[in-house]
Amino acid sequence: MIDSYHMNIEEKDMLAPLDGIADILTHVHLSETNRDILGTGHWPTAAFLSKLGHINYSGYCSIGVYNTRSSRKECIKRCMKTLRQHAMIAANSMGETRKTGM
Repeated sequence: MIDSYHMNIEEKDMLAPLDGIADILTHVHLSETNRDILGTGHWPTAAFLSKLGHINYSGYCSIGVYNTRSSRKECIKRCMKTLRQHAMIAANSMGETRKTGM
């Protein structure tokens, strides 16, 4: 399991460790750098999702929001909107990478 909040604190590069654990990674816990709703901090959401795609991750993901004033319903709605937007960016990025071989 990896936790993006703790990776933000402990890793120099949040994406670099993913290659080395791709074969054993079974759960990803997504949490913004400020523990608020996804998209309100500086976590590189699209790049992180793209990297998960590059390592062919197909396991579970959970989202943690621990520092918000939004209602639970609003929190879920905004997190899902952010994930959809960044997943599309990541998918487009992966398509370009596959075309160029990078």
